[in-house]
Amino acid sequence: MGAVPASFGLYQVERLLGTGAYGQTFLVRNEEGERFALKWLKTNPEANGDKRFQNEAWALRTLDHPSIPKYVEKGTLEDRTYIVMSLAEGESLEELSSRLQKEQGPLTPLMALVIAEKVLSALAHIHERGIVHRDVKPANVIALLNLRMITLVDFGVCKGRGQPVDAATFWNAGASRTSPPSKLRHPTEVHQTHDVFSVGVIAYLLLTNRYPWSVGTAEDRGHLEKLMMTETPPPLCVENPSVSAAVSDFFMSLLVISDDKRPSAASAATICQTLIDRIQQSVTAPSSGKKIGGQFSHVMRDPVHGDIPISDYEWRLIGTPEFQRLRWIKQLGAANLVYHGAEHSRFSHAIGTMHVASEVLRRMEERTGALFNLDERLMARAYALVHDITHIPYGHTLEDELGLFTRHDKNRPRIDALLISEKSKLGELLRSTDFGRLVLAHFDPDSPFQKRSWLSDLIEAPSGADIIDYIDRDSLYCGLDHRVDTALYRRFTIDRSGALPKQDRHIVAQLWGRKGIRIDAEFALESLLRERYALFLKVYTHPSKVCAGAMIGKAIREHAKVKRRKAILDERKLE
Repeated sequence: MGAVPASFGLYQVERLLGTGAYGQTFLVRNEEGERFALKWLKTNPEANGDKRFQNEAWALRTLDHPSIPKYVEKGTLEDRTYIVMSLAEGESLEELSSRLQKEQGPLTPLMALVIAEKVLSALAHIHERGIVHRDVKPANVIALLNLRMITLVDFGVCKGRGQPVDAATFWNAGASRTSPPSKLRHPTEVHQTHDVFSVGVIAYLLLTNRYPWSVGTAEDRGHLEKLMMTETPPPLCVENPSVSAAVSDFFMSLLVISDDKRPSAASAATICQTLIDRIQQSVTAPSSGKKIGGQFSHVMRDPVHGDIPISDYEWRLIGTPEFQRLRWIKQLGAANLVYHGAEHSRFSHAIGTMHVASEVLRRMEERTGALFNLDERLMARAYALVHDITHIPYGHTLEDELGLFTRHDKNRPRIDALLISEKSKLGELLRSTDFGRLVLAHFDPDSPFQKRSWLSDLIEAPSGADIIDYIDRDSLYCGLDHRVDTALYRRFTIDRSGALPKQDRHIVAQLWGRKGIRIDAEFALESLLRERYALFLKVYTHPSKVCAGAMIGKAIREHAKVKRRKAILDERKLE
Protein backbone atom coordinates (compact mmCIF):
# COMPACT_ATOMS: atom_id res chain seq x y z
CA MET A 1 0.00 0.00 0.00
CA GLY A 2 2.98 2.29 0.41
CA ALA A 3 3.55 4.95 3.03
CA VAL A 4 0.55 6.54 4.74
CA PRO A 5 0.28 10.25 3.89
CA ALA A 6 0.61 12.69 6.78
CA SER A 7 -2.37 14.63 5.47
CA PHE A 8 -5.11 14.77 2.85
CA GLY A 9 -5.35 18.45 2.06
CA LEU A 10 -6.59 20.13 5.24
CA TYR A 11 -7.08 16.81 7.04
CA GLN A 12 -4.27 15.57 9.27
CA VAL A 13 -3.99 11.78 9.60
CA GLU A 14 -4.00 10.43 13.15
CA ARG A 15 -4.17 6.66 12.62
CA LEU A 16 -5.43 3.85 10.45
CA LEU A 17 -8.90 2.61 11.42
CA GLY A 18 -9.17 -0.35 9.08
CA THR A 19 -8.57 -1.84 5.66
CA GLY A 20 -11.24 -3.24 3.37
CA ALA A 21 -11.38 -4.89 -0.03
CA TYR A 22 -10.90 -1.68 -1.95
CA GLY A 23 -9.98 1.06 0.52
CA GLN A 24 -8.28 2.12 3.72
CA THR A 25 -10.07 4.14 6.38
CA PHE A 26 -8.22 6.69 8.55
CA LEU A 27 -9.05 8.82 11.55
CA VAL A 28 -8.32 12.42 10.54
CA ARG A 29 -8.71 15.92 12.02
CA ASN A 30 -9.40 19.21 10.29
CA GLU A 31 -7.85 22.55 11.22
CA GLU A 32 -10.52 23.13 13.88
CA GLY A 33 -9.65 19.81 15.55
CA GLU A 34 -12.86 18.07 14.49
CA ARG A 35 -12.50 14.33 13.88
CA PHE A 36 -13.66 12.55 10.73
CA ALA A 37 -13.29 9.23 8.96
CA LEU A 38 -11.51 9.32 5.59
CA LYS A 39 -11.68 6.38 3.17
CA TRP A 40 -8.97 6.24 0.51
CA LEU A 41 -9.01 3.99 -2.56
CA LYS A 42 -6.29 1.32 -2.62
CA THR A 43 -3.55 1.36 -5.23
CA ASN A 44 -4.74 -1.94 -6.70
CA PRO A 45 -8.29 -2.42 -5.40
CA GLU A 46 -10.42 -5.45 -6.16
CA ALA A 47 -12.48 -5.43 -9.36
CA ASN A 48 -14.70 -2.37 -9.76
CA GLY A 49 -13.25 -0.80 -6.62
CA ASP A 50 -13.24 2.69 -8.13
CA LYS A 51 -16.88 2.27 -9.20
CA ARG A 52 -17.89 1.14 -5.73
CA PHE A 53 -16.18 4.22 -4.36
CA GLN A 54 -18.34 6.41 -6.59
CA ASN A 55 -21.48 4.62 -5.46
CA GLU A 56 -20.56 4.90 -1.78
CA ALA A 57 -20.09 8.66 -2.11
CA TRP A 58 -23.45 8.88 -3.92
CA ALA A 59 -25.22 6.84 -1.22
CA LEU A 60 -23.81 8.91 1.66
CA ARG A 61 -24.89 12.14 -0.10
CA THR A 62 -28.38 10.69 -0.62
CA LEU A 63 -28.96 9.43 2.95
CA ASP A 64 -29.48 11.34 6.19
CA HIS A 65 -29.89 9.22 9.32
CA PRO A 66 -28.19 9.32 12.77
CA SER A 67 -26.97 5.73 12.32
CA ILE A 68 -25.41 6.40 8.90
CA PRO A 69 -22.17 8.40 8.35
CA LYS A 70 -22.74 11.88 6.95
CA TYR A 71 -20.99 12.79 3.71
CA VAL A 72 -18.53 15.68 4.04
CA GLU A 73 -16.56 15.87 0.80
CA LYS A 74 -14.65 13.94 -1.84
CA GLY A 75 -11.14 14.52 -3.17
CA THR A 76 -8.12 12.88 -4.77
CA LEU A 77 -4.56 12.19 -3.65
CA GLU A 78 -1.97 10.42 -5.80
CA ASP A 79 -4.70 9.97 -8.44
CA ARG A 80 -6.79 7.98 -5.97
CA THR A 81 -10.18 9.06 -4.70
CA TYR A 82 -10.90 9.62 -1.01
CA ILE A 83 -14.19 10.29 0.77
CA VAL A 84 -14.47 12.26 4.02
CA MET A 85 -17.42 11.39 6.27
CA SER A 86 -18.50 11.79 9.88
CA LEU A 87 -16.69 9.49 12.31
CA ALA A 88 -18.47 6.34 13.50
CA GLU A 89 -17.50 6.15 17.17
CA GLY A 90 -16.72 2.81 18.79
CA GLU A 91 -15.64 -0.58 17.48
CA SER A 92 -17.17 -2.99 15.00
CA LEU A 93 -19.60 -5.62 16.24
CA GLU A 94 -17.12 -8.17 14.91
CA GLU A 95 -14.47 -6.82 17.29
CA LEU A 96 -16.96 -6.26 20.10
CA SER A 97 -18.49 -9.74 19.95
CA SER A 98 -15.06 -11.35 19.69
CA ARG A 99 -13.79 -9.45 22.72
CA LEU A 100 -16.91 -9.97 24.81
CA GLN A 101 -16.92 -13.67 23.93
CA LYS A 102 -13.50 -13.95 25.55
CA GLU A 103 -14.35 -11.74 28.52
CA GLN A 104 -17.98 -12.26 29.42
CA GLY A 105 -19.99 -14.28 26.92
CA PRO A 106 -23.00 -13.21 24.82
CA LEU A 107 -24.65 -9.80 24.98
CA THR A 108 -27.87 -9.40 26.93
CA PRO A 109 -31.17 -9.50 25.00
CA LEU A 110 -31.72 -5.79 25.70
CA MET A 111 -28.33 -4.86 24.23
CA ALA A 112 -28.96 -7.00 21.14
CA LEU A 113 -32.39 -5.40 20.67
CA VAL A 114 -30.98 -1.87 20.98
CA ILE A 115 -28.34 -2.62 18.35
CA ALA A 116 -30.86 -4.30 16.05
CA GLU A 117 -33.39 -1.46 16.39
CA LYS A 118 -30.87 1.18 15.35
CA VAL A 119 -29.60 -0.85 12.40
CA LEU A 120 -33.14 -1.69 11.26
CA SER A 121 -34.14 1.96 11.59
CA ALA A 122 -31.18 2.93 9.38
CA LEU A 123 -32.13 0.22 6.87
CA ALA A 124 -35.74 1.43 6.80
CA HIS A 125 -34.43 4.89 5.88
CA ILE A 126 -32.21 3.38 3.19
CA HIS A 127 -34.95 1.20 1.72
CA GLU A 128 -37.41 4.08 1.66
CA ARG A 129 -35.02 5.81 -0.75
CA GLY A 130 -34.83 2.79 -3.02
CA ILE A 131 -31.38 1.62 -1.88
CA VAL A 132 -30.35 -1.81 -0.58
CA HIS A 133 -27.13 -2.01 1.49
CA ARG A 134 -26.31 -5.64 0.53
CA ASP A 135 -23.36 -5.99 2.92
CA VAL A 136 -24.80 -5.80 6.45
CA LYS A 137 -22.39 -7.79 8.63
CA PRO A 138 -20.73 -7.47 12.07
CA ALA A 139 -17.67 -5.74 10.59
CA ASN A 140 -19.88 -3.03 9.07
CA VAL A 141 -21.76 -2.06 12.24
CA ILE A 142 -19.82 0.24 14.56
CA ALA A 143 -20.98 0.49 18.17
CA LEU A 144 -20.00 2.21 21.37
CA LEU A 145 -20.07 -0.25 24.27
CA ASN A 146 -22.71 1.87 26.03
CA LEU A 147 -24.75 1.68 22.78
CA ARG A 148 -25.36 5.44 22.66
CA MET A 149 -24.19 5.34 19.04
CA ILE A 150 -24.67 2.56 16.47
CA THR A 151 -23.50 3.24 12.91
CA LEU A 152 -23.99 1.23 9.73
CA VAL A 153 -21.00 1.77 7.42
CA ASP A 154 -19.51 0.66 4.06
CA PHE A 155 -21.97 1.31 1.25
CA GLY A 156 -19.57 0.14 -1.46
CA VAL A 157 -21.76 -2.68 -2.80
CA CYS A 158 -25.13 -1.00 -2.32
CA LYS A 159 -27.63 -0.83 -5.16
CA GLY A 160 -30.40 1.65 -5.74
CA ARG A 161 -32.28 4.00 -7.97
CA GLY A 162 -30.10 6.69 -9.51
CA GLN A 163 -26.70 5.30 -8.56
CA PRO A 164 -23.97 6.61 -10.88
CA VAL A 165 -22.47 3.25 -11.92
CA ASP A 166 -24.24 0.33 -13.63
CA ALA A 167 -25.38 -2.07 -10.92
CA ALA A 168 -24.93 -5.06 -13.26
CA THR A 169 -21.17 -4.91 -12.69
CA PHE A 170 -21.61 -5.73 -9.01
CA TRP A 171 -21.31 -9.51 -8.58
CA ASN A 172 -20.17 -9.33 -4.97
CA ALA A 173 -22.92 -10.75 -2.75
CA GLY A 174 -21.47 -9.30 0.46
CA ALA A 175 -20.68 -11.52 3.44
CA SER A 176 -21.80 -15.12 2.85
CA ARG A 177 -22.57 -15.92 6.47
CA THR A 178 -25.06 -13.04 6.74
CA SER A 179 -26.67 -13.65 3.32
CA PRO A 180 -29.88 -15.63 2.70
CA PRO A 181 -29.87 -18.57 0.26
CA SER A 182 -31.45 -16.60 -2.62
CA LYS A 183 -28.66 -14.02 -2.44
CA LEU A 184 -25.97 -16.71 -2.36
CA ARG A 185 -27.58 -18.30 -5.41
CA HIS A 186 -28.05 -15.05 -7.38
CA PRO A 187 -25.58 -12.42 -6.08
CA THR A 188 -26.82 -9.61 -8.31
CA GLU A 189 -30.45 -9.89 -7.17
CA VAL A 190 -31.70 -7.04 -5.03
CA HIS A 191 -34.24 -7.61 -2.27
CA GLN A 192 -34.72 -5.33 0.72
CA THR A 193 -35.31 -8.19 3.16
CA HIS A 194 -31.83 -9.55 2.40
CA ASP A 195 -30.63 -6.73 4.68
CA VAL A 196 -33.21 -7.72 7.30
CA PHE A 197 -32.00 -11.34 7.20
CA SER A 198 -28.47 -10.07 7.89
CA VAL A 199 -29.68 -8.29 11.03
CA GLY A 200 -31.19 -11.57 12.25
CA VAL A 201 -27.85 -13.34 11.74
CA ILE A 202 -26.01 -10.61 13.64
CA ALA A 203 -28.48 -10.81 16.54
CA TYR A 204 -28.09 -14.59 16.70
CA LEU A 205 -24.31 -14.18 16.80
CA LEU A 206 -24.45 -11.55 19.55
CA LEU A 207 -26.77 -13.68 21.71
CA THR A 208 -25.08 -17.06 21.27
CA ASN A 209 -21.51 -16.31 20.13
CA ARG A 210 -22.08 -18.43 17.02
CA TYR A 211 -23.73 -18.11 13.62
CA PRO A 212 -27.12 -19.78 13.05
CA TRP A 213 -25.58 -21.70 10.13
CA SER A 214 -21.87 -22.29 9.75
CA VAL A 215 -19.70 -24.41 7.49
CA GLY A 216 -16.03 -25.31 7.51
CA THR A 217 -13.39 -23.04 6.04
CA ALA A 218 -12.86 -25.49 3.16
CA GLU A 219 -16.54 -25.39 2.16
CA ASP A 220 -17.98 -22.85 -0.26
CA ARG A 221 -21.19 -20.84 -0.54
CA GLY A 222 -22.95 -23.82 -2.09
CA HIS A 223 -22.48 -25.83 1.10
CA LEU A 224 -23.79 -22.93 3.18
CA GLU A 225 -26.81 -22.48 0.91
CA LYS A 226 -27.63 -26.20 1.14
CA LEU A 227 -27.32 -26.10 4.93
CA MET A 228 -29.69 -23.13 5.13
CA MET A 229 -32.24 -24.90 2.95
CA THR A 230 -32.18 -28.17 4.90
CA GLU A 231 -31.59 -27.25 8.55
CA THR A 232 -33.36 -24.91 10.97
CA PRO A 233 -31.16 -23.32 13.63
CA PRO A 234 -32.17 -23.88 17.28
CA PRO A 235 -34.35 -21.05 18.66
CA LEU A 236 -32.46 -18.38 20.54
CA CYS A 237 -34.37 -19.09 23.75
CA VAL A 238 -33.03 -22.66 23.63
CA GLU A 239 -29.44 -21.61 22.99
CA ASN A 240 -29.50 -18.79 25.56
CA PRO A 241 -31.82 -19.08 28.61
CA SER A 242 -31.78 -15.32 29.17
CA VAL A 243 -33.64 -14.74 25.89
CA SER A 244 -37.42 -14.65 26.28
CA ALA A 245 -39.72 -16.49 23.88
CA ALA A 246 -40.95 -13.17 22.45
CA VAL A 247 -37.44 -11.88 21.70
CA SER A 248 -36.43 -15.28 20.33
CA ASP A 249 -39.48 -15.45 18.04
CA PHE A 250 -38.81 -11.95 16.74
CA PHE A 251 -35.19 -12.55 15.78
CA MET A 252 -35.98 -15.99 14.35
CA SER A 253 -38.64 -14.34 12.16
CA LEU A 254 -35.86 -12.34 10.49
CA LEU A 255 -34.12 -15.62 9.58
CA VAL A 256 -36.93 -17.28 7.61
CA ILE A 257 -35.68 -18.63 4.28
CA SER A 258 -38.36 -17.12 2.03
CA ASP A 259 -37.52 -13.49 1.13
CA ASP A 260 -41.21 -12.55 0.94
CA LYS A 261 -42.04 -13.84 4.42
CA ARG A 262 -39.60 -11.68 6.34
CA PRO A 263 -40.82 -8.40 7.83
CA SER A 264 -39.70 -5.15 6.28
CA ALA A 265 -36.97 -3.19 8.02
CA ALA A 266 -39.50 -0.56 9.10
CA SER A 267 -41.94 -3.05 10.66
CA ALA A 268 -39.09 -5.01 12.25
CA ALA A 269 -37.72 -1.81 13.80
CA THR A 270 -41.17 -1.07 15.26
CA ILE A 271 -41.46 -4.57 16.77
CA CYS A 272 -37.93 -4.24 18.10
CA GLN A 273 -38.76 -0.99 19.88
CA THR A 274 -41.89 -2.56 21.37
CA LEU A 275 -39.80 -5.39 22.82
CA ILE A 276 -37.29 -2.90 24.20
CA ASP A 277 -40.09 -0.96 25.90
CA ARG A 278 -41.54 -4.18 27.29
CA ILE A 279 -38.19 -5.22 28.81
CA GLN A 280 -37.61 -1.80 30.32
CA GLN A 281 -41.10 -1.84 31.81
CA SER A 282 -40.58 -5.35 33.19
CA VAL A 283 -37.75 -4.10 35.38
CA THR A 284 -39.88 -1.27 36.72
CA ALA A 285 -41.85 -1.67 39.93
CA PRO A 286 -45.56 -1.05 39.18
CA SER A 287 -46.14 0.66 42.50
CA SER A 288 -43.50 3.35 42.26
CA GLY A 289 -42.37 3.40 38.64
CA LYS A 290 -38.74 3.27 39.77
CA LYS A 291 -36.42 1.14 37.69
CA ILE A 292 -34.89 -1.63 39.75
CA GLY A 293 -31.41 -0.94 38.49
CA GLY A 294 -31.44 2.78 39.11
CA GLN A 295 -33.01 3.49 42.49
CA PHE A 296 -33.42 1.64 45.77
CA SER A 297 -36.68 2.37 47.49
CA HIS A 298 -36.09 0.21 50.60
CA VAL A 299 -33.36 -0.18 53.19
CA MET A 300 -32.81 -3.18 55.46
CA ARG A 301 -30.68 -2.70 58.56
CA ASP A 302 -28.25 -5.58 58.89
CA PRO A 303 -26.18 -6.27 62.05
CA VAL A 304 -23.16 -7.24 59.93
CA HIS A 305 -23.16 -4.80 57.01
CA GLY A 306 -25.32 -1.93 58.24
CA ASP A 307 -27.78 -0.38 55.79
CA ILE A 308 -28.43 -2.56 52.72
CA PRO A 309 -30.35 -0.83 49.90
CA ILE A 310 -33.10 -2.91 48.28
CA SER A 311 -34.91 -2.22 45.01
CA ASP A 312 -38.67 -2.65 44.58
CA TYR A 313 -38.11 -5.77 42.45
CA GLU A 314 -35.79 -7.31 45.06
CA TRP A 315 -38.28 -6.38 47.76
CA ARG A 316 -40.93 -8.33 45.88
CA LEU A 317 -38.57 -11.33 45.59
CA ILE A 318 -37.99 -11.18 49.34
CA GLY A 319 -41.74 -11.03 49.96
CA THR A 320 -42.54 -14.29 48.18
CA PRO A 321 -43.52 -17.32 50.30
CA GLU A 322 -40.55 -19.28 48.95
CA PHE A 323 -38.11 -16.67 50.21
CA GLN A 324 -39.89 -15.94 53.49
CA ARG A 325 -39.54 -19.62 54.50
CA LEU A 326 -35.81 -18.91 54.92
CA ARG A 327 -36.67 -16.94 58.07
CA TRP A 328 -37.29 -20.26 59.86
CA ILE A 329 -34.21 -22.10 58.57
CA LYS A 330 -31.24 -21.58 60.87
CA GLN A 331 -27.97 -20.82 59.18
CA LEU A 332 -25.98 -23.00 61.60
CA GLY A 333 -28.47 -25.79 62.33
CA ALA A 334 -27.81 -27.28 65.76
CA ALA A 335 -24.83 -25.02 66.52
CA ASN A 336 -27.07 -22.94 68.78
CA LEU A 337 -26.80 -25.75 71.33
CA VAL A 338 -23.15 -24.73 71.72
CA TYR A 339 -23.18 -21.04 70.82
CA HIS A 340 -26.51 -19.82 72.14
CA GLY A 341 -26.55 -16.64 70.04
CA ALA A 342 -26.35 -18.60 66.79
CA GLU A 343 -30.05 -18.22 66.04
CA HIS A 344 -29.58 -16.33 62.76
CA SER A 345 -31.34 -17.56 59.62
CA ARG A 346 -30.61 -18.12 55.97
CA PHE A 347 -32.95 -15.19 55.35
CA SER A 348 -30.47 -12.66 56.74
CA HIS A 349 -27.53 -14.51 55.16
CA ALA A 350 -29.13 -14.30 51.70
CA ILE A 351 -29.58 -10.54 51.98
CA GLY A 352 -26.03 -10.15 53.27
CA THR A 353 -24.67 -12.19 50.36
CA MET A 354 -26.45 -9.88 47.92
CA HIS A 355 -24.81 -6.90 49.60
CA VAL A 356 -21.32 -8.45 49.45
CA ALA A 357 -21.73 -9.44 45.79
CA SER A 358 -22.83 -5.93 44.91
CA GLU A 359 -19.87 -4.44 46.77
CA VAL A 360 -17.39 -6.72 45.01
CA LEU A 361 -18.77 -5.74 41.60
CA ARG A 362 -18.66 -2.06 42.55
CA ARG A 363 -15.02 -2.30 43.64
CA MET A 364 -14.11 -4.16 40.45
CA GLU A 365 -15.74 -1.48 38.32
CA GLU A 366 -14.01 1.30 40.22
CA ARG A 367 -10.60 -0.32 39.73
CA THR A 368 -10.84 -1.72 36.22
CA GLY A 369 -13.58 0.24 34.45
CA ALA A 370 -17.11 -0.75 33.45
CA LEU A 371 -16.99 -4.53 33.19
CA PHE A 372 -20.64 -5.35 33.83
CA ASN A 373 -23.76 -3.96 32.23
CA LEU A 374 -27.01 -3.22 34.08
CA ASP A 375 -28.61 -6.60 33.38
CA GLU A 376 -25.54 -8.40 34.72
CA ARG A 377 -25.48 -6.37 37.92
CA LEU A 378 -29.19 -7.03 38.47
CA MET A 379 -28.67 -10.73 37.73
CA ALA A 380 -25.79 -10.90 40.24
CA ARG A 381 -27.87 -9.27 42.99
CA ALA A 382 -30.88 -11.48 42.27
CA TYR A 383 -28.85 -14.69 42.20
CA ALA A 384 -27.03 -13.77 45.42
CA LEU A 385 -30.42 -13.12 47.02
CA VAL A 386 -31.94 -16.48 46.07
CA HIS A 387 -28.82 -18.68 45.97
CA ASP A 388 -29.81 -20.53 49.17
CA ILE A 389 -33.50 -20.86 48.35
CA THR A 390 -33.37 -24.69 48.07
CA HIS A 391 -31.99 -25.24 51.57
CA ILE A 392 -34.03 -27.10 54.20
CA PRO A 393 -33.69 -27.10 58.01
CA TYR A 394 -30.51 -28.89 59.13
CA GLY A 395 -29.72 -29.26 55.44
CA HIS A 396 -25.96 -29.76 55.68
CA THR A 397 -26.40 -32.33 58.43
CA LEU A 398 -29.12 -34.33 56.67
CA GLU A 399 -27.70 -34.02 53.15
CA ASP A 400 -23.90 -33.78 53.36
CA GLU A 401 -23.10 -35.49 56.66
CA LEU A 402 -25.79 -38.20 56.82
CA GLY A 403 -26.86 -38.51 53.19
CA LEU A 404 -30.55 -38.80 54.04
CA PHE A 405 -31.66 -36.41 51.31
CA THR A 406 -30.27 -35.32 47.94
CA ARG A 407 -28.10 -32.20 48.14
CA HIS A 408 -29.99 -28.94 47.82
CA ASP A 409 -28.23 -27.96 44.55
CA LYS A 410 -28.95 -31.37 42.95
CA ASN A 411 -32.44 -31.94 44.33
CA ARG A 412 -34.65 -31.61 41.23
CA PRO A 413 -38.05 -32.05 42.98
CA ARG A 414 -37.12 -29.32 45.45
CA ILE A 415 -35.78 -27.02 42.74
CA ASP A 416 -38.93 -27.57 40.69
CA ALA A 417 -41.26 -26.92 43.65
CA LEU A 418 -39.53 -23.74 44.83
CA LEU A 419 -38.52 -22.19 41.50
CA ILE A 420 -39.83 -23.88 38.37
CA SER A 421 -43.42 -24.76 39.27
CA GLU A 422 -46.18 -22.45 38.07
CA LYS A 423 -47.27 -22.25 41.70
CA SER A 424 -43.96 -20.67 42.72
CA LYS A 425 -44.36 -16.92 43.20
CA LEU A 426 -40.58 -16.55 43.30
CA GLY A 427 -40.20 -18.40 40.01
CA GLU A 428 -42.94 -16.28 38.44
CA LEU A 429 -41.11 -13.08 39.37
CA LEU A 430 -37.78 -14.37 38.09
CA ARG A 431 -39.32 -15.44 34.79
CA SER A 432 -40.68 -11.92 34.29
CA THR A 433 -37.19 -10.53 33.50
CA ASP A 434 -34.42 -11.59 31.14
CA PHE A 435 -31.81 -11.60 33.88
CA GLY A 436 -34.19 -13.52 36.17
CA ARG A 437 -34.52 -16.30 33.62
CA LEU A 438 -30.74 -16.62 33.53
CA VAL A 439 -30.76 -16.81 37.34
CA LEU A 440 -33.15 -19.76 37.06
CA ALA A 441 -30.79 -21.44 34.59
CA HIS A 442 -28.09 -21.45 37.28
CA PHE A 443 -30.25 -23.75 39.40
CA ASP A 444 -30.39 -26.42 36.69
CA PRO A 445 -27.84 -29.10 37.75
CA ASP A 446 -27.19 -29.96 34.09
CA SER A 447 -26.90 -26.38 32.87
CA PRO A 448 -23.45 -25.19 31.70
CA PHE A 449 -24.28 -21.87 33.35
CA GLN A 450 -24.21 -23.35 36.83
CA LYS A 451 -20.55 -24.13 37.31
CA ARG A 452 -18.82 -22.38 34.42
CA SER A 453 -19.72 -18.74 34.79
CA TRP A 454 -18.43 -15.58 36.41
CA LEU A 455 -21.69 -15.47 38.39
CA SER A 456 -20.88 -18.78 40.08
CA ASP A 457 -17.40 -17.43 40.87
CA LEU A 458 -18.85 -14.26 42.36
CA ILE A 459 -21.27 -16.06 44.67
CA GLU A 460 -20.09 -19.62 45.24
CA ALA A 461 -16.30 -19.73 44.75
CA PRO A 462 -14.03 -20.47 47.75
CA SER A 463 -13.59 -16.71 48.08
CA GLY A 464 -17.09 -15.77 46.87
CA ALA A 465 -19.76 -13.56 48.43
CA ASP A 466 -21.54 -16.52 50.08
CA ILE A 467 -18.48 -17.50 52.10
CA ILE A 468 -17.47 -13.93 52.89
CA ASP A 469 -20.88 -13.20 54.38
CA TYR A 470 -21.27 -16.40 56.37
CA ILE A 471 -17.81 -16.09 57.94
CA ASP A 472 -18.62 -12.59 59.18
CA ARG A 473 -22.20 -13.47 60.11
CA ASP A 474 -21.48 -16.78 61.84
CA SER A 475 -18.62 -15.22 63.81
CA LEU A 476 -20.80 -12.34 65.00
CA TYR A 477 -23.67 -14.53 66.20
CA CYS A 478 -21.36 -17.09 67.80
CA GLY A 479 -19.56 -14.33 69.69
CA LEU A 480 -16.23 -15.12 67.97
CA ASP A 481 -13.67 -12.67 66.64
CA HIS A 482 -13.23 -13.85 63.05
CA ARG A 483 -13.79 -11.40 60.21
CA VAL A 484 -12.75 -11.24 56.54
CA ASP A 485 -10.43 -8.39 55.59
CA THR A 486 -12.48 -6.26 53.16
CA ALA A 487 -9.24 -5.35 51.36
CA LEU A 488 -9.94 -8.60 49.51
CA TYR A 489 -12.79 -6.84 47.68
CA ARG A 490 -10.22 -4.69 45.88
CA ARG A 491 -8.34 -7.69 44.53
CA PHE A 492 -11.11 -9.32 42.52
CA THR A 493 -10.81 -8.99 38.75
CA ILE A 494 -11.67 -10.68 35.46
CA ASP A 495 -9.06 -13.27 34.51
CA ARG A 496 -7.01 -12.04 31.53
CA SER A 497 -3.93 -14.24 31.99
CA GLY A 498 -4.86 -16.77 29.33
CA ALA A 499 -4.79 -19.55 31.92
CA LEU A 500 -8.51 -20.19 31.44
CA PRO A 501 -10.31 -21.12 28.19
CA LYS A 502 -10.97 -18.05 26.07
CA GLN A 503 -14.70 -18.69 25.91
CA ASP A 504 -14.96 -18.51 29.71
CA ARG A 505 -14.98 -15.34 31.76
CA HIS A 506 -14.06 -15.91 35.39
CA ILE A 507 -13.62 -13.76 38.46
CA VAL A 508 -10.33 -14.32 40.27
CA ALA A 509 -8.53 -12.78 43.23
CA GLN A 510 -5.44 -11.10 41.79
CA LEU A 511 -2.52 -11.34 44.21
CA TRP A 512 0.14 -9.85 41.98
CA GLY A 513 0.98 -6.28 41.07
CA ARG A 514 3.57 -4.53 38.94
CA LYS A 515 6.38 -5.57 41.25
CA GLY A 516 5.29 -9.09 42.12
CA ILE A 517 3.03 -10.51 44.83
CA ARG A 518 1.07 -7.89 46.75
CA ILE A 519 1.51 -8.68 50.44
CA ASP A 520 -1.72 -6.91 51.39
CA ALA A 521 -3.67 -8.91 48.78
CA GLU A 522 -2.08 -12.17 49.89
CA PHE A 523 -2.87 -11.41 53.53
CA ALA A 524 -6.50 -10.55 52.69
CA LEU A 525 -7.03 -13.88 50.93
CA GLU A 526 -5.21 -15.77 53.67
CA SER A 527 -7.45 -14.09 56.25
CA LEU A 528 -10.51 -15.56 54.56
CA LEU A 529 -9.03 -19.07 54.48
CA ARG A 530 -7.75 -18.80 58.04
CA GLU A 531 -11.03 -17.53 59.48
CA ARG A 532 -13.01 -20.14 57.58
CA TYR A 533 -10.78 -22.90 58.94
CA ALA A 534 -11.10 -21.51 62.46
CA LEU A 535 -14.90 -21.61 62.21
CA PHE A 536 -14.69 -25.13 60.82
CA LEU A 537 -12.83 -26.28 63.93
CA LYS A 538 -14.74 -24.21 66.49
CA VAL A 539 -18.28 -24.28 65.15
CA TYR A 540 -19.05 -26.45 62.12
CA THR A 541 -17.39 -29.62 63.51
CA HIS A 542 -17.82 -28.93 67.23
CA PRO A 543 -18.40 -32.36 68.89
CA SER A 544 -21.67 -31.30 70.54
CA LYS A 545 -23.04 -29.99 67.25
CA VAL A 546 -22.01 -33.17 65.45
CA CYS A 547 -23.65 -35.32 68.12
CA ALA A 548 -26.85 -33.29 67.92
CA GLY A 549 -26.87 -33.76 64.16
CA ALA A 550 -26.45 -37.50 64.55
CA MET A 551 -29.38 -37.59 66.98
CA ILE A 552 -31.56 -35.68 64.53
CA GLY A 553 -30.65 -38.15 61.79
CA LYS A 554 -31.38 -41.13 64.06
CA ALA A 555 -34.77 -39.68 64.99
CA ILE A 556 -35.69 -39.40 61.30
CA ARG A 557 -34.61 -42.99 60.63
CA GLU A 558 -36.56 -44.28 63.64
CA HIS A 559 -39.63 -42.36 62.51
CA ALA A 560 -39.38 -44.09 59.14
CA LYS A 561 -39.24 -47.49 60.83
CA VAL A 562 -42.18 -46.77 63.09
CA LYS A 563 -44.30 -45.64 60.16
CA ARG A 564 -43.10 -48.66 58.12
CA ARG A 565 -42.33 -46.41 55.22
CA LYS A 566 -40.11 -47.50 52.36
CA ALA A 567 -38.54 -44.08 52.12
CA ILE A 568 -37.16 -41.64 54.63
CA LEU A 569 -39.48 -38.97 56.02
CA ASP A 570 -40.84 -36.57 53.43
CA GLU A 571 -38.43 -33.63 53.54
CA ARG A 572 -41.28 -31.15 53.17
CA LYS A 573 -42.46 -32.07 56.67
CA LEU A 574 -39.23 -30.78 58.18
CA GLU A 575 -40.35 -27.19 57.65
